[in-house]
Order: sequence, then C-alpha cells, then structure tokens
Amino acid sequence: MFRPFLVSIFSLFLTIAFLPAQAGATKTRSVDEKLFSVQLPAAPSSVREVTDKGGKDPGRKTKSYRGKSGELEFELIVVEYTKNDLQGISPADYMRGYRTAESNAVERKKGKVIEDKGISRDGFGGLSLLLEDANKKLLHFVWYAADDRVYQLKLSGPKTAVESAEGKQFFDSFKLKK
Repeated sequence: MFRPFLVSIFSLFLTIAFLPAQAGATKTRSVDEKLFSVQLPAAPSSVREVTDKGGKDPGRKTKSYRGKSGELEFELIVVEYTKNDLQGISPADYMRGYRTAESNAVERKKGKVIEDKGISRDGFGGLSLLLEDANKKLLHFVWYAADDRVYQLKLSGPKTAVESAEGKQFFDSFKLKK
C-alpha cells in the first residue's frame, strides 16, 4: 500500500535533484555595503575582515572577498586607511603604488602590460591595469581611491574568462556610494 507512494516520492525527488539548471539562472552574488556595492561572479569562497591592531598600521581595516566561477578567479579588497597610515600620502598614491608593484611583478616573470589607464567611477579616480603573465593568463586589476579607502577589483584566468560577460559585469556593477 505504501510502496507505490514511496516509489512516487522517490521518483519525484530524483527528477527535482537532477534537473538541469534553468537557462539564464544567475549564480552571481550581490554585495551591498554602506559605501559600495558590487555583483560578484559567484558566491565568494572566502570573506575576511581584518583590523590591524598593532605593527606599522594600527587601525587599518581590510575586507576581502575571493572566489572562483569556472576558470574565472575574482577578488575584491577594500582597504580603509587611518590618518596615521596616510601621513601626507593620499589613497590615490597607495593605489598607484599597488599598480606599479603588480606590473613590475608580472614583467619580472616575463609577462607584459597590455593596458594601463586612468579611469573614474561615481566621481572618484581610479586605474585599470590589464596584464598577461608568461602562461598567457590575464590579470585585470581595477583600483578606485575614495576618501580614505582604496578598492581593488581583480579578475584572473584565461582570456575568454576574463573578457567574458561575467567578467565585464563584475567591473561594471561596482558602485561607490557617497
């Protein structure tokens, strides 16, 4: 008596469990913070928040989101500097320092700079740096300096993944709030 019922329930479970993903279904994740918002290519595998309690930068806050979607690796890092950190150096100067460090590291490993340009978003200045490493993997960095913060967005992977619609959406969805 219960056996046909159980078989029906089990069949329904198998049908639902193995249904293909709906076309156009999104796997992105929205991050909506007080000062910014962004659409990540996937749910992050790592979210870290660190406040430096001592050392050379006490009070500096860093929050990072890292993950992977297929062959596309993504990272968003937000660094909030203290007045002590800045000491006459602007977040824009830090941003330019990050750019120089990344491009030098890739060039030392026989990679090359493909694009290096100034950009802006929501009234704040930024930089875009596209690198290709020795293995033909692309690394696309975008930095914005806003008040006492620097935002770093990074995509890496094969050219098709970094230049995909998913990669473009990651950069285009980033919004700074006033």
